[in-house]
Amino acid sequence: MSTRRGKAVIHRIFDLCKAYTPDLGWKDFLSECSYGRFPAGIKFMNSTIICTRKKDSFAEELPREPERAFVTIIEIFRDRLNIKTLRERNADDLIFAKAQKAVLPKSWSEIRTISGKSSLLAHFTTDVANYYGMNMVETRRCLATLELGLATKLLDKTRIHVTAGKITKIDGFYFDEVLRVPCLLGNFKPIIPYVEERPLDFVPVKQINVVSYNENVLNKHTDKMKVIRA
Repeated sequence: MSTRRGKAVIHRIFDLCKAYTPDLGWKDFLSECSYGRFPAGIKFMNSTIICTRKKDSFAEELPREPERAFVTIIEIFRDRLNIKTLRERNADDLIFAKAQKAVLPKSWSEIRTISGKSSLLAHFTTDVANYYGMNMVETRRCLATLELGLATKLLDKTRIHVTAGKITKIDGFYFDEVLRVPCLLGNFKPIIPYVEERPLDFVPVKQINVVSYNENVLNKHTDKMKVIRA
């Protein structure tokens, strides 16, 4: 019978199950269980794994055959209690990263919201600023140029290249390192201002000069105070 730090194996079935997994993390876990060290809320009595956790209490008897017992142990601890080794967590992280990458926009037209487009432009500006060593003023001017191009329809889906949720290139955009200014090729299309329609019988109302009005009120009160004091 194997021992660890002078302590004998208590639950031999867990020690035998180590032969059925190549994962060193599970081997260590099974060793801990064989010495009677289980996760919080778990105990082993009469060949039965007992869970006393509030949200998931149960009792599961292990088969006597090590191979079948190992399958039951994995089903309980990994699949039911979500206990995973570092190797399995890394595999899950990789799967999640691939899934996340799959849903990232691959073109400018896939980005529907203004905030989403502004965020991508801001990240692109940061990358360009870092590459050319721009100061704060140059960086703001760069972002303003791109936002102006977007607002005036000079920039559209044909000029902005997006890969995996990130702008990789904008056709016609470059930074003049001599003049230290951002440049965007093309003609800005004027923004058509909104014109409010007015009825034919509309009569403009004279607007009050708030500053003058307040000064007059203050002067009147001052004159009244002078009269009262006199």
